[in-house]
Amino acid sequence: MIASDHYPAIRFGIKMIDGNIGYNGRFYSFPHFTAFMLPSFLESIDGVSS
Repeated sequence: MIASDHYPAIRFGIKMIDGNIGYNGRFYSFPHFTAFMLPSFLESIDGVSS
């Protein structure tokens, strides 16, 4: 869905993983224990609100 023209509002994906924070150009990865910080992260990105 990220690369699809049918969903222009979707710019990136978010994965909750058992690992480190990362970004590969399409997905942001966050450790499970940081799930409570997800709303703050989304608000900090320009043009995205939760």
